[in-house]
Amino acid sequence: MQAVANNNICVLAVHQSMRQVEMQFIVSESDYDVTIKSLHAALVEVHDHGRAICLAS
Repeated sequence: MQAVANNNICVLAVHQSMRQVEMQFIVSESDYDVTIKSLHAALVEVHDHGRAICLAS
């Protein structure tokens, strides 16, 4: 959620499972693209997945 907040994205609703392994939230359609890019940068780009992907293929 910090990645979303850092980009001033307005979250309309949030749901988190009791085990806190899943989080769902709703954003306006106009914020969709920037939300996806923000989450990707925070959750994927910060890790070196390239090596893992190469090894898996």
